[in-house]
Amino acid sequence: MFASQYGWSKQHIDEYIYFDDVFFLVQKINKRRMEEYRMQLAIVQNPHVKEPKTLWDILDAYNREPVDEKLDKKSFELFKQKIASSPHIMVK
Repeated sequence: MFASQYGWSKQHIDEYIYFDDVFFLVQKINKRRMEEYRMQLAIVQNPHVKEPKTLWDILDAYNREPVDEKLDKKSFELFKQKIASSPHIMVK
């Protein structure tokens, strides 16, 4: 996958890519592929429908990850206490 996407040799991948980075690189590759597929689909589909934006909105909603914006105050206080115990960081 890395060779086809980035042009890297097997030796380069074996020597310079950390195992921990593989997960994130694969996610980036998959996201890029999905964007390419979406663009190709839009190019093919748009001339044939009245509402071309509808398909794009459906695909955007599918790709979005749910975000929980609720602040967990208890965990945040524990985090502040943990950081405050470090002599290098001042917590207000």
